[in-house]
Amino acid sequence: MTLVELLIVMIIIGILASMLILTCIESTPRAHATRIVSDLESLREGCIIHYSHTETWPDSFSDISNNVQSGLTPDALNSKGFSVFNSGDFGCVMFDIAKTSSRVRSSMGRLSNESGLFFTPSSSDLDSRDDISLYDGSSETGFIVKLFRCSNHAD
Repeated sequence: MTLVELLIVMIIIGILASMLILTCIESTPRAHATRIVSDLESLREGCIIHYSHTETWPDSFSDISNNVQSGLTPDALNSKGFSVFNSGDFGCVMFDIAKTSSRVRSSMGRLSNESGLFFTPSSSDLDSRDDISLYDGSSETGFIVKLFRCSNHAD
């Protein structure tokens, strides 16, 4: 093999390696966003199971800790930015988007239509259900909301 051929092979390997690195860098925020959506869905299901046993919506994660996957303890959920909201009329699980990067928020915006993720700038807006819309990934503060009951109908 000549020196020119060796240089060409090294350039091709370098190009392929850089493409692989770029792909890995992009997939990390998408994976993080998918994990958040999956956790919201698991928590929503835990809330529905709790309701089926007690006919009341949960007020905290300790109420549903037996109904969700093992890695989701109440302390871990609170520290990651998850919370439960119960107005009596309806309830939801929420995630504080300030705990993520802009790239994760952007990925969550792309997932919102297919996953039913809503956004509210403040948890106080949930009582009236004003200012709740599909999440578009642009807001840096507020909450991602996954409803588990609305107007006497389970989602």
